[in-house]
Amino acid sequence: MVVNFRLVARLLGPALLWFGISALIPAAYSLFSHMRAFMPFVLCASTALGRGFFFNKIGKKISAVPSIRELFVFTVVLWACTVLTAALPFMLTLKDFSFAKALFESASALSTTGATVIDNLDLNPRPILLWRSMLQFIGG
Repeated sequence: MVVNFRLVARLLGPALLWFGISALIPAAYSLFSHMRAFMPFVLCASTALGRGFFFNKIGKKISAVPSIRELFVFTVVLWACTVLTAALPFMLTLKDFSFAKALFESASALSTTGATVIDNLDLNPRPILLWRSMLQFIGG
């Protein structure tokens, strides 16, 4: 049994496009509230949207029904893409926040575990708090 990667790409495209659009919400909030966290969210959104358009183009003409294998690969790749992309705003906005901490924060939010490594959570920029809440909503 062979995995049809074009079919996986057809499934990944819309999911990553929606994720990229959701990253624009904290970007807009940051822009309209005159906070400095605008560009990390734009980078996150453009990364997700770029991947989404790329996967849409690859899986454009596939109309097969996905098997368990394709759905498994889809889940693993989507999880990796969203966790890595969601870590960007944490890493670029929060001071002295390493890649490992940003990865942990995005993975824990998307898995809705509630764990955090952010010190003084309430003192951080509001767009980051919105992003963290949105990731928990998306993951849940």
